[in-house]
Amino acid sequence: MKQITIRGFDEALEKQLRRVAAGENLSLNKVVLKLLKEATGLAADQRSPNRVGDRLDAFMGVWSEQEEQEFNTAVAALEQIGEGFGSEDPSGHERLLRPHAWQI
Repeated sequence: MKQITIRGFDEALEKQLRRVAAGENLSLNKVVLKLLKEATGLAADQRSPNRVGDRLDAFMGVWSEQEEQEFNTAVAALEQIGEGFGSEDPSGHERLLRPHAWQI
């Protein structure tokens, strides 16, 4: 089997590789090989027909504070529980547990 020497690891990269290795209960060498295979498209799961792919990666990310505030404002009304929700209806059934009771 061939060997490659990789130089120039900074401390943050080394720590992250060691965290991944510990989390997956693998040697550092196996984790680096696994990551290289995934990055080059040679990992077995990447050739699987059930693989989702990376076409939606551009839509993933983190919201800015302004986007979060706009979203929270837009859905605030949806988070309000209506008056009387969970109270008993005239037939004696509790709406929260038996919403279909109104049709009885």
